[in-house]
Amino acid sequence: KEENLTLYAKWKPLEEVFELFLINGEYRLDRFKNNAKTVIIPSTYKGLPVRKIYTSAFFECDMMEEIYLSSSITSIFKRGPFSGCSSLKRIFVDEGNLNFKSVDGVLYSKDGKALTCYPAAKTEKVFDVPQGVEIIHEYAFWNNPYITSINIPDGVKEVYDISRCTALESITLPNSVTKFGGFHSCIALKNVTLSNNIEIIPIPGACALINALICSGMDTKEFAFYGFLPLNKKLRKNKFEEIKKENKTIIIYEAPHKINNTLKDILDELGDVNIVIARELTKIHEEFIRKNIDEIL
Repeated sequence: KEENLTLYAKWKPLEEVFELFLINGEYRLDRFKNNAKTVIIPSTYKGLPVRKIYTSAFFECDMMEEIYLSSSITSIFKRGPFSGCSSLKRIFVDEGNLNFKSVDGVLYSKDGKALTCYPAAKTEKVFDVPQGVEIIHEYAFWNNPYITSINIPDGVKEVYDISRCTALESITLPNSVTKFGGFHSCIALKNVTLSNNIEIIPIPGACALINALICSGMDTKEFAFYGFLPLNKKLRKNKFEEIKKENKTIIIYEAPHKINNTLKDILDELGDVNIVIARELTKIHEEFIRKNIDEIL
């Protein structure tokens, strides 16, 4: 297949497609540098084992749809190396791998006690976490726009967080759960069943969007907060259609390395509007930029 459709990493020099680190005689992969839809991680490279996938190895690789992990992989950093992979449909693991396994495209530890990644483009609406899972890792459920219900069985002890699952409507947390990281930008959530073991404690603190609003010079009477805009082109387009109907101050978040593309999208969808960009709030390099988009670009 053409290289822009499929990358067989085992046939490519790894340093061409990853930031590659050789540590104690084994390779660690970081910062994937290709737009391939399929990635196969090799077991060895130049005679040495490929062992570890680092936190930012595939962060926001929008094109990748599937990945094959070799038998040599021993470590996948828990802070979501696949988070933001908005097109990822399935993860495959070599049957000889002693540390991880894949069931129906979902990544688990080999013993089935940890759920590591539920792919962001997996389209099933209801997911039943398998019996035997004890920990749902951070970023395990991240940025999936399809799933509407997650059923967590008794026996699960830790759920680190559920984030940006914008269609999620219901979830059950059983009595066995003693640690829960919360929900982030799950805007459709209607029904949460909590056990008596989970104590909810509100903690007041700094809020970036409010700080930005009150210093922006824009109308503060009413505002609408949209968080991070969807990465999926169709969903992103739909979100802009919602924004067009608003008569309030609009607040969104964006990562620094994506700000130019987002400004171009806003210019295309909303025109050359007056905006305020706020960054590094309350820090030494705090800055506000108040201009029309065309002036900034």
